[in-house]
Amino acid sequence: MSFTDLLKHSLANLNNSFQYELRRDHGESHPRLAKVHKKITDEFTFILKPKDEVAYAAARDYLNGSLAGNPGEYEIISFVLTKPIAELGGVSVATDNEKLRALLNRYAQEFENDLIDGIFWFGVFQSYFQAQKSYYQGDSFFSSQRLIRNFLSKSWPYVMKNASFSTNWMKSIDANLHLLSESPCDMYGAEWLSGSEARVKQIKLELQIPDASWFWDEFFKSCLKTSLSQSDAKFKESIPLIISLLNRHPSYLDNGLRALLDRYRASSDIREHIELKDFALVVWKNPKLRSTGASKWIHVADPTWRMVLTWVQEANLRLFFELLKRRGVPDPHGRLNFWMQYINQITFTRLVLGDDMRRYLNSHPELKEHFKNDVESYANLSGANGESGLDAFIMEINGHLIVEFNPHGGCYVYKKSENTFNVNASSLDASTSERGLKERYYSGSSRGPDIVHREGWQFNARTYQLPAFGIFDDARAGKLTSTTTSFSIDKYF
Repeated sequence: MSFTDLLKHSLANLNNSFQYELRRDHGESHPRLAKVHKKITDEFTFILKPKDEVAYAAARDYLNGSLAGNPGEYEIISFVLTKPIAELGGVSVATDNEKLRALLNRYAQEFENDLIDGIFWFGVFQSYFQAQKSYYQGDSFFSSQRLIRNFLSKSWPYVMKNASFSTNWMKSIDANLHLLSESPCDMYGAEWLSGSEARVKQIKLELQIPDASWFWDEFFKSCLKTSLSQSDAKFKESIPLIISLLNRHPSYLDNGLRALLDRYRASSDIREHIELKDFALVVWKNPKLRSTGASKWIHVADPTWRMVLTWVQEANLRLFFELLKRRGVPDPHGRLNFWMQYINQITFTRLVLGDDMRRYLNSHPELKEHFKNDVESYANLSGANGESGLDAFIMEINGHLIVEFNPHGGCYVYKKSENTFNVNASSLDASTSERGLKERYYSGSSRGPDIVHREGWQFNARTYQLPAFGIFDDARAGKLTSTTTSFSIDKYF
């Protein structure tokens, strides 16, 4: 009897003895016996596992044709099937389709005829999860993995049938046979969405799945796909969980955010989601910067970009009037509600804050939090001739800059590029001088503000004054966003 057979026979007897004691004993020693039993079983399970350098040498010799073929030499290669062999230029057994197929056929016959220990099946299993896509050419990674997966699935019944006893790794695999399917992580993605990662953490420990395994990428994708494939209501409930997931996988952050935003745009209600908007601004900065070369907003579809842009512009407008309200300055003319009728066409906003507003913000630092992701959304207002309570906001609609003053001063409409003031400057002048927000007077025009907020101003502005500049409300311009867009998760992963 060989040394290995002696060990097997010895452990089988020890195992039977322990099982008898565990069934008989219902006292305090039961947990202790169970713990000892597990430890002995685990240690014996891996006693046949070769040292890394020995398995590596066998794989190298197998690839270059110099393997002696001594007993057990072919079998120990199972643990390093996907390990690159440096001396051979980084190839592995798994990247050599012919060598891999021959070796797996050999293993299949040995398992079927009970000529090989189950630990070497586990070696193939570990190699399967250790494979790195970067070491393969073209689609060879997937064809290689398919070969190994088919072998594992077909030979598993023989491993269980011929085993002298069931080890812990066998029990773990038997409870997670979906790991050998083409969708190994779907179950874990669903469990993650329900708030549990217990099972995936357990298999990582019991089956020794390394941190660098492709499995974790698939797990991430499964979690994301599961969450994005829910109904609109359930999807929106899970957005904080999805954001947390993306933060934990920075290599997928951009693609994941693109999928998340597109999925939101495809929902039936695309009103502002504050947490999603803030997350997008942190990761990709302001969507107003889409035209700059480095902006990642160019990677999302136009409807999605406009959705987030609208959120930002709407938030700025609402913030402006909220700050005025908190300062005790009302909006008697209903300008917020009026300009919200044009919100889907506003491509730029800038708040221009006077002395009183800046002092108010400095005395209420919590309000400055609203600007943390868009610090350039406001500028200082100068040249107000002692009117410390004067503020303004600027919008861009259909190639025109619209400057609204508050609480008085009217509204000015400039064709973009015909103005001389710089909307991006840190300080803007309220005067009628050149580069001032009322600079029309400087040009010698006798016309004052384009819109004066008298009784009936909204009707006149919407019907006559703004259409003269080619500006129509969203309904008449066909810019309402009631329609949804299609979404398919497969185009992202």
